[in-house]
Amino acid sequence: MVLGLIPNLAFVIEHKKYFLEHPINSLPQKFISRFGELFECKLLKSYVDVFEYWKKIYENSEEYIYNILYDVPYFDDFTKPIYNKLTKGVKIKSIFYEKAMVSSSRGEVVKKLKKFIDSGDIQRMMTKKIGAAVILNEKQSCLIFPNTEGKLDAGYAFVGEHFRFHQWCFDYFNYSWYNSNPFVETRLQS
Repeated sequence: MVLGLIPNLAFVIEHKKYFLEHPINSLPQKFISRFGELFECKLLKSYVDVFEYWKKIYENSEEYIYNILYDVPYFDDFTKPIYNKLTKGVKIKSIFYEKAMVSSSRGEVVKKLKKFIDSGDIQRMMTKKIGAAVILNEKQSCLIFPNTEGKLDAGYAFVGEHFRFHQWCFDYFNYSWYNSNPFVETRLQS
């Protein structure tokens, strides 16, 4: 039993400074108890590195892209790979924070993606609370925790391709999906 807990403790101890600034108390206990599955990931420490990895997840997807999004970037670096992947049959599921900030270009992007929304290739939900953001495809995952103020801090992210890390992110996404509400466009803020 003790040996089974070591990876959980090792992960938290290795990233002690990070977790002092990014509390995990908003996560369901069942995911905290599985923290050992995150041990094989890497901590990125800059917005540039995080956004580059996020973009790679979109570009490298072959089957699906799953997102839990606190704020929603509509930069060409993100929207072009998404559009290209949708035309190749990749499915997208996104959970939006109800008070997410979105860019003014959102309307144009939604028009461009409308046929994929209507066909169900893009599925969307909303949530009042985000314990962590995840961005993943079938191989790669990105995990972002909120800071002490409760806002997601995209200047830091755990990333990786290890199957245990991916499984944790995949399970967390699905848990969040089934505990979310239907998507309502008017709740997003620009």
